[in-house]
Amino acid sequence: MVVDDVLDAVLKGLARGEQQFGTKARVILCCIRQRSEWSWDILRLCEKYKERGVVGIDLAGDEGLVSESESFTKSDVECAVFQAAKEKGIHRTVHACEEGPAICVKKAVEMFGAERIGHGYRVLEDEEIYKMCQQENIHFEICPHSSYLTGDVQSLTTPSKRHPILRFAEDEVSFSINSDDPTLTHTRLSDEYKLLISWGFTEAHLTRANFQV
Repeated sequence: MVVDDVLDAVLKGLARGEQQFGTKARVILCCIRQRSEWSWDILRLCEKYKERGVVGIDLAGDEGLVSESESFTKSDVECAVFQAAKEKGIHRTVHACEEGPAICVKKAVEMFGAERIGHGYRVLEDEEIYKMCQQENIHFEICPHSSYLTGDVQSLTTPSKRHPILRFAEDEVSFSINSDDPTLTHTRLSDEYKLLISWGFTEAHLTRANFQV
């Protein structure tokens, strides 16, 4: 079995689920910083299955960046792949600013043409970069429970340690609500909703987040 067979099966299953439950599902294929040798093949799959529900390419893995002088990539391959993706009209997501500093988001946007940021919590540490994200309508994929379990935010309950999603909601920044990895966090999207409602989110907040996905 090759990766094409796996993706084909996934897309068939999602299409069947859409018909059965009246919902919509799309796929973003993810590159890994530590496995840049896979990246061109991921782009190939994005292009091959573009008409069957694959809508974007992502880059995840250790950011490995603690200061502006350091490199945001493990190799030049990722930049080339994402530039090619942009030229092919494939949407681009980059995991950034989950653990790394706010400059990671700026590099993701400028170097990779990122339209979406996976996590991005620490972008609030730099108001100038945060303002850039607002002006360019950068989307943030927020995972409330996961952000606490990974140590990226310090508390889910302490008022003085507000989760970044609350600031995003106040500023009407584009964001979505995600469960990240249910097999590890043991949470579902409904659990994330319940948590956010306990923080004061309304049905309008949740609806807006879903439409922004």
